Amino acid sequence: MDVERIQSGQTLVAAIRGVIQGTGVSAGQLLTAVGGGSEGGDVLQLSSSIDAGYAQKVLKNSLAERLDQAFSEAGVDINTKDLLESGLDTSPEATAKRIVDFSTGFFEAFKNNNKDVKDTEQIDKFTALVKDAVKKGFEDAGQILDGIGQISGEVQGGIDQTFELAMKGIDDFAKKEKQSLLDQQAAAQKNGAAKKGTQVGVI
Repeated sequence: MDVERIQSGQTLVAAIRGVIQGTGVSAGQLLTAVGGGSEGGDVLQLSSSIDAGYAQKVLKNSLAERLDQAFSEAGVDINTKDLLESGLDTSPEATAKRIVDFSTGFFEAFKNNNKDVKDTEQIDKFTALVKDAVKKGFEDAGQILDGIGQISGEVQGGIDQTFELAMKGIDDFAKKEKQSLLDQQAAAQKNGAAKKGTQVGVI
């Protein structure tokens, strides 16, 4: 069996892109299953199909790269190294939830670095940033997988479902944040009216 070694320090995504660009093994050969790391680097074995585990690894790296880039441009310093860590539940529902929980967890940091943007506009800008990064991450993963082999209908279906659930989760986050903002504003107005009424009563 042919084996291609990745030089130490290369990411999985960079290595696969090298394959597609012709700097590694030929694009017609299919890479699967990342082996255990060694001093020489990770080992990629050639096989005949892309399984769900391999697709998850490509998706993880593509999403991490895109989220790192998006948040960096927004002034938020994060490291997505542990995103979609292997060994966890890899069902579409669980994977989408990790994507949503991880990415939306940086909303407070985003607000602190974008204080010139207020209220619902701040929520809209944040969710647009996250959705765009996630979308590009899925697109990158899809292009990589398409470039090196055939994806089974089952694996593609899982990827598509994960994407749809992630987008819905981000939208639900935005709705929840906007409702929370409305509740806070209503409470502030109510408190303001109550204080004003008390002052009038004193007079």
